[in-house]
Amino acid sequence: MADFKTPLEVRMLPEMDDQHWQLISPLVYQSDLVGEIVVPTGFITNFASFAPLKYAAIREAVIHDYLYNKKNVSRKMADQVFLEAMHSTGNEEAETHLMYLGVRLGGGSHYRED
Repeated sequence: MADFKTPLEVRMLPEMDDQHWQLISPLVYQSDLVGEIVVPTGFITNFASFAPLKYAAIREAVIHDYLYNKKNVSRKMADQVFLEAMHSTGNEEAETHLMYLGVRLGGGSHYRED
């Protein structure tokens, strides 16, 4: 069953700006779609480019940011894992689908294809 295995532990990077955070311990998520995802200590995230996510689905946004930066995960799969993670943490159904739609429509410019 999809679930977060560790808590999110981050520190703000004020030397960059107040929008970037660095993991101070690994974030582990067990996905039914792609297996175990380990976001390593030191990974830098902005939590979400999509404004409503700034205050909701933060762990889910870190997983999504990480997958967008991995070379072996498609954008579509990263977005599906994001949706799965939001369902696994009990987010409201309407809010979950709104956020998923936001990443599907607006996430393309943030996905690394190289």
